[in-house]
Amino acid sequence: MSGPVVIVFALILAVGTLSISLVDLHKKGELGQLFSFSTSTAVARLKEGPQTKPKLEPVVSVSVAPRVPISNEPPPATPQKPQIEPPPGFTLRELSPYYQKIRISSVNPSSGQTSFTLRFAASEKEPINVTRWRLRANHGDTLIPHAVQDFQPFGSAQDTDIVLVPNGTLSLFSNQSAIPGKNLRLNKCIGYLNNMYLFRPALPNTCPNDVDRYAISRYSGKCQSFLLSMGGGCRTPTPQEKNQLSAPPDVACQNELEKFTYTNCYTKHRYDLDFFSPNWYVWLGREPSLDPSHDRILLLDAEGLLVDVYLY
Repeated sequence: MSGPVVIVFALILAVGTLSISLVDLHKKGELGQLFSFSTSTAVARLKEGPQTKPKLEPVVSVSVAPRVPISNEPPPATPQKPQIEPPPGFTLRELSPYYQKIRISSVNPSSGQTSFTLRFAASEKEPINVTRWRLRANHGDTLIPHAVQDFQPFGSAQDTDIVLVPNGTLSLFSNQSAIPGKNLRLNKCIGYLNNMYLFRPALPNTCPNDVDRYAISRYSGKCQSFLLSMGGGCRTPTPQEKNQLSAPPDVACQNELEKFTYTNCYTKHRYDLDFFSPNWYVWLGREPSLDPSHDRILLLDAEGLLVDVYLY
């Protein structure tokens, strides 16, 4: 038999079988029961109402950090504060709060004139009072005294504490001061005092040049040359030099010569911002007990704590 014929024959056979089954059920009285059961089931489901779907719980998303590969390298070290190393023979408790902020920069043990120089670090911010500090050698102490901060050409010169500012220096000399009992803070006019006193060592000769080139142009060439040679050198004209410029053509020049004095310079420049120098000169008036060959110098603050050590 061919394919289509077989399929048709199978369908006819299935329909026939279904028809015989329904006839048998009818005869037995079971066909009504079948339809009654199906109808009752449908009605019961309609009474129950629509079926509710089960409630679904929300899904919580959890993020997981990616795994970091483990490194065998140690973590970076935490920066440590620099530790102060006390010099041999001293403990941390014996160090001054000013330790090495002020240093002994030089010592010159000479039988003619011993000198010390202290220097304040330029990196510091606050001034330091060094009055009554001590320089202690192996065989004796040297006390840092007071000094005159503002040496006025008129009135009394009052002693004050020596207060060093950053990048300032204190020079101490063993001989006597040219102004008895007076130590000085330097200023931009102080060099004019060399014309009145014999300081050892001499005071710095760096003064303002107050010669006005235009103002002196009406004077003789001789006068102008002399005035220009005086500018900035802290020098006061001698009586002989003044006499050389006393001829009638140079009489007016005499007034200019009177300006080269400490009093005139001080009056003109006292309130300049840079009038005071950061440097001080002190004359001890006695020879310290230093070994001329080798010694150890300790700089001690007013509490006796160590500031610096100098060996030579």
